[in-house]
Amino acid sequence: MNEPNRSERAPVLLLGGGGHALVLWEVLAMGKREVCGFVDPAPPEQLALFRHGRWLGGDAAVLGFEAAAVELVNGVGSVDSTAVRRNVFERFAGRGYRFAGLTHPGAWSAAWTWRWGRGCKFLPVRWWAGGKIGR
Repeated sequence: MNEPNRSERAPVLLLGGGGHALVLWEVLAMGKREVCGFVDPAPPEQLALFRHGRWLGGDAAVLGFEAAAVELVNGVGSVDSTAVRRNVFERFAGRGYRFAGLTHPGAWSAAWTWRWGRGCKFLPVRWWAGGKIGR
């Protein structure tokens, strides 16, 4: 799905402050997107993004920005269920906020074979054929 030109220039608010959000923060930096900060209900010193980004507060901090003036990036990660991520998306999309799509410069695909919806994140994947990482 083609996004309007405004999506390339609108400042971004990142939802979440954990490991998934940290990866997306890096992709935003690679794309030279302006990031206003991140929101997460957890105390900032417990978050992966604490040393990298500006913590704005909990989810309610998003409401301090006009929906037409920013785009959101859903950095809420998951291990099993994606229900929390989906609920965050639905809550803010329902209030008129738009979600930015992200493409990591190292990601590749036959682009014409896919149809990308709003808020998609296209990240590189590394396949491991076994072995050991770490100790």
